[in-house]
Amino acid sequence: MEVSVSFLKSKYSMDKQIEVLNASNCDLIHVDFMDGTFTENTSLSLEEMHLDKFTKPIEIHLMVARPEDYIEYCRMFNPKHFIVHYEVLKNPIDTIIKITNNNMLAGLAVNPETDIEAIKPLLKYVDMVLIMSVIPGKGGQSFITNTIDKLKVLRKVYKGRIEVDGGINDETISLVKEYVDSVVSGSYVCLSDDCNEKIAKLKNSFLK
Repeated sequence: MEVSVSFLKSKYSMDKQIEVLNASNCDLIHVDFMDGTFTENTSLSLEEMHLDKFTKPIEIHLMVARPEDYIEYCRMFNPKHFIVHYEVLKNPIDTIIKITNNNMLAGLAVNPETDIEAIKPLLKYVDMVLIMSVIPGKGGQSFITNTIDKLKVLRKVYKGRIEVDGGINDETISLVKEYVDSVVSGSYVCLSDDCNEKIAKLKNSFLK
C-alpha cells in the first residue's frame, strides 16, 4: 500500500512544506487544487504551489468545474496521476482520452453521494478511482463510514488502482485497507510535529 500526502491543511509555509515532504517517507504527494467553482473553498493556485520543486512523484486532484481546461497546463509537471471528478464531466470519455493523450494516467474521483453504479461504464477507461470519504474542499473532516460499503462494491468490479481520500489516520485506515491500493492523508500528517512518524504508522497499520 502507498501513502499519498495532501498538504491542503498544513502547519508549514509552502516552501517549508515542500522541503518536509521531499524528505519524507511518503510515496506520493497529493496536490489538491480548488478554484471555488466545484467546492466552496479555493486553494493556492497551481503556480503558488511550486509543483516543479517537488522531487517526490505527484498526483494532481482537480476539484474544479472545468477540468478539461487544466490538462495541457498540468502535463508540464509530469504527474503520476491526473484526477478529475465524475460529477462535473459533461463528456467523460472525451476528457479521459484527452488526459491519456497528454501522457498522464487518468483518475476518476467520486464524491460521497455518488453511487458506484454511476461510474461502472467508465471503469474500463481509467487507471485509478479515487473515493472521497469526506465532502471535497475542506481539510480536517471526519471519515464518512459508508465509504466502506462503496469500496467493497468497487473492489468487486474494478481491478485497477483504488485510492481513498479523507479522514485517514492510523485508526480509520484499518477500515479501508482491505479494499484499497493507496490512501491520501492530509491533516493527520501535515499538522503533526513528525510527518515521518505519522506516515510510518499508516504503513504499519496496513501490514497488521
